[in-house]
Amino acid sequence: MSENLKKIEKCCLSFKKNEDMALHCSFKCGGRARFFCVPKNLSCFVKVLRYAALEGLKVFVLGKGSNTLFKKFNGIVISTQNLNKIKVKKNLVYAQCGVEFSKLSQLCLKSSLTGFEFATGIPASIGGGIYNNAGAYGKELCDVVKKVKVFDGKKCFWLDKEDMGFGYRNSIIQKKQLFVLSAILCLKNGDKVKIKNEMFDILQKRRDKQPLNYPSAGSVFKRQGEIIPAKVIDNLGLKGFNINDAQISQKHAGFIVNKKNAKVYDIEKLIKLIQQKVFEKEGIILETEIEIIGE
Repeated sequence: MSENLKKIEKCCLSFKKNEDMALHCSFKCGGRARFFCVPKNLSCFVKVLRYAALEGLKVFVLGKGSNTLFKKFNGIVISTQNLNKIKVKKNLVYAQCGVEFSKLSQLCLKSSLTGFEFATGIPASIGGGIYNNAGAYGKELCDVVKKVKVFDGKKCFWLDKEDMGFGYRNSIIQKKQLFVLSAILCLKNGDKVKIKNEMFDILQKRRDKQPLNYPSAGSVFKRQGEIIPAKVIDNLGLKGFNINDAQISQKHAGFIVNKKNAKVYDIEKLIKLIQQKVFEKEGIILETEIEIIGE
């Protein structure tokens, strides 16, 4: 093992070779990553990124793995699962990149802070959420972000919300290949009962409309203005169509679910088939919201 890889291993709670990514992704299927690691803390996370660059490795930073389809990845996957420190000061919340939305939602409720209810039930982490500007029910993470600390491969620095280039499922993090380290969210003081009730209502909507009983990666395709992919797919009669155990959900046509033993290539074939059918019938090019990683 090279010196850089040895240094990476020292910075991590876990360092593995040839890791099965099905163990780390919500689709519950995937190829293997050449290397997989879990940095001990934020300082170690930055060191791992530096050593990986020196080693010439492709890097993928993994949060909850809820928006990804992994093929074979000839690089290093860096999990942020241990980068989960969080604290509240008045109406400001400081959260490291690995903090899960579920944990943050519960802290906001406990602290009677409102503004984050929309994210209830989204299986994401702060880093991935900022990367994609995650949102639901008409609200997005950019509505509550105040500042984001990033690493550009050379130095760490803070970016104000205005400098984040937030758009629909987009941010400057994607455009400039930055790495999210932590964020400060600005919320409002609210009524705990009202916050709890809204969180309950949103969770109920998710249970009613989404196929939560099967592994999936959420909405597969991005909305395009007034075009809602799930409606287009449903109108074409594709709901329930499957390739082996990969199926267009019968409950929500915007989701592809793993019925049992779907393989990565089954899901990828189904994505391409949907795109082809929608383009042939409607002239619409559907863009994936989920990330397809590797080759």
